[in-house]
Amino acid sequence: MIKRALKELLTEWRVMLFSLFLMLIIMLGLSLFQTDFSQLQSCGMDAFALSSRWMASGVFIFSIFCSININKNNFKPQRVVLSKKNSSVWNYTIIKTVIMSLIMSMFIFMVTAIISITCFESFYNWDLSESVFYHFTGYRMNSINYPIIFIAYFCQAFFGICTAAIAPMIIFWFFKSYGVGAAISTIVILAGDVSGSEFIYGQNVYYDKMINGMDSRYHFIFPVIVLVILMVAGSLKTKRDYL
Repeated sequence: MIKRALKELLTEWRVMLFSLFLMLIIMLGLSLFQTDFSQLQSCGMDAFALSSRWMASGVFIFSIFCSININKNNFKPQRVVLSKKNSSVWNYTIIKTVIMSLIMSMFIFMVTAIISITCFESFYNWDLSESVFYHFTGYRMNSINYPIIFIAYFCQAFFGICTAAIAPMIIFWFFKSYGVGAAISTIVILAGDVSGSEFIYGQNVYYDKMINGMDSRYHFIFPVIVLVILMVAGSLKTKRDYL
């Protein structure tokens, strides 16, 4: 199934390339344009913090529509009838979505890293009172744990994209409507982001996480549990009434 999913993603390279291009525009807006603060000195790490803060309402919502576009062929009658089990269709959709999410997450991390290295005079200045970090928090930090921040940032992108991409698929799986799936998923993400839900907000690496510390439950444990629940729930369906 993995080889087949990779092959299909390669044959759909126009969709993937267009998706990555749009994601590049989104990431430029999230990580670069927000750092234009007058009288303040922004740095490369600000690109990670600011893009992480608004990733849900930007990248995750875009992932919903990207997933529908890439996965919709999985449910065509001529392909479903070739599958011996109903769970095979769902498992293939999961594998294809996970691979798509990995590609997008790596792309997001690389774009943010390139922006942070090339578009700022310094990579780190959170120890200065003129920094954007000090402006938002009132604190100065002499050093940070880069590996943990970068891992958490990548995990936020991967788990968020994967969950947002699977959510409309499982709604279609049970209710046979891409529109309803996209609408519900978008509303849940926006509502969670605006309300400051810990499940969505708690995954980012915004400035407050640097001071208060990152909670492994929201960065790693809960996202995995939610993904497993979605995957298992889809595999329980037996009827092929989505045809």
